[in-house]
Amino acid sequence: MIVDDEEITREGLAASIDWARFGIRVCALAANGAEALALAQKQPVDILITDVKMPLMDGIALSERMRALNRSVRIVFVSGFSELDYLKSAIRVNVADYILKPVDVGELQAAVERIASDIRAERANLLLNLAVEEKLRSSMPALRERFLLRLLRLGPQDEETLPAQLAFYEIGPMAGARAVAFVLLVDDFETAYASLSPEAWQSISLGIVSVMQEVVDALAGGFALEDAQDRFAALVWLTGSEEGLEQQVDELSRGLHRAVNRRLGISATLGVGLWVERLALVHESYRHALSAAKMRLHKGRGQIIYLGQGAEGQLALSPVEVMGQAFSDALRLGDDARALQLLRGAFQEVRRGAPDHSRVLALCLSILPVIALCRETYRLESRADIVADIRAILLMQTVDDMEALLRERVSEVCASLARRSQARMSIAQQLKATIEARYAQDLTIKQLAGEVYVTPAYLCMLFKQETGDTINEYLTRVRLNKARELLLTKRYKLYEVAQMVGYADTKYFGRLFRQHVGVNPSQYEPGAQPPLAN
Repeated sequence: MIVDDEEITREGLAASIDWARFGIRVCALAANGAEALALAQKQPVDILITDVKMPLMDGIALSERMRALNRSVRIVFVSGFSELDYLKSAIRVNVADYILKPVDVGELQAAVERIASDIRAERANLLLNLAVEEKLRSSMPALRERFLLRLLRLGPQDEETLPAQLAFYEIGPMAGARAVAFVLLVDDFETAYASLSPEAWQSISLGIVSVMQEVVDALAGGFALEDAQDRFAALVWLTGSEEGLEQQVDELSRGLHRAVNRRLGISATLGVGLWVERLALVHESYRHALSAAKMRLHKGRGQIIYLGQGAEGQLALSPVEVMGQAFSDALRLGDDARALQLLRGAFQEVRRGAPDHSRVLALCLSILPVIALCRETYRLESRADIVADIRAILLMQTVDDMEALLRERVSEVCASLARRSQARMSIAQQLKATIEARYAQDLTIKQLAGEVYVTPAYLCMLFKQETGDTINEYLTRVRLNKARELLLTKRYKLYEVAQMVGYADTKYFGRLFRQHVGVNPSQYEPGAQPPLAN
């Protein structure tokens, strides 16, 4: 819009520049500020070129009123006055330029060209931000799942920022809400499910998550998640008075267990964590739930297992349970220092109470099978024999002697595993190469394990330990990255792409692609998402 009380000036400005060259259209001419304001209320104005001194309403007042209508309007003052007061007014209303009369057309043209370029850049950034927001919104389910799994396993990185993180990931409760975690282990996974194709198991796991989520939504609030290949978790926030929490946790436990065992017909063991006072502590509840679920070894399959709780709300655990899964994990990782630290802590626990030989024996006879299982799983050579060690323990008369024997066995296992670490990495790299070469085939974990001469359970554990991924997670990433390459060629139909990367079911492929990439395969375009890291 051009505003000047001299007709020859405003008409001359309108005609002197090739506005279309800069993508600009002169939408209106006005003789004063009042007339210009009336026109601006009927149509949007991006650039205002106005005289300063005019009747009825001057350029400064017009600029202030135009800012109220459109904060982003660009203003250029064209005036025959160069006094300091006018320049101060121009600064106050944040004008884009101040040009003195008689107007130099080249100067005005340069100003207009710069302003038009700024407007286009600003709008491009706005569109880019909107596109980023849309991509973030489509990727939110996967981002939220990763955040929740990290919260369960490790706790918050910074409790002070947890409320902001919950808001970002669109997670309902306040950070101070009470919470409880559940861990569900699929029974007989190695014998009943390990030989299934990744697609078949993925379908089952999606069903488990779905029915668990239904129970959580019906009885409380929270999320059900796939935690590992044969393990699922539920994070639930609790409502109501403290007196009713025990009943609420019990209803959730029975509901989750019944949904998987009866509705899906899948035998599963459910570990129930202790409820915690705020969400930032839910990793403690998860640790309790995982320890409870792993007590399946003693209590049998298909059970709901609670850890004992004392009068003050603290765990009443045996020394073996104090070490828990951490001791077994430290052994498998060859972490000599951590394993010995946990062992020392367990013996310190039995030394605190009154002398109880049976309690010390129970500790030793619980640890020796863990060490023996580790040796057997990793095929470690050893002169030690569990039967001979048990006989030696039974003959020992002091706790110190028993602890010394177990420390010696732990150190032997960790030293052997340290020597084997390079070999383990070699197997993981070999498996990755096999998957990258044969991703289009119907691969099973049992088949892959046979090719490297190890058990399926050992292969799964080794690959996870060395790469940080499950075998199915890595296979899925390789397949989806190849699918993205094929989709960009525009040469294949969707069902052909699915088959070429190893998926016989096109609908399943589409659902998996959307879950990991954030868009439907048919909508995938160059630059839509960076490749999934292999």
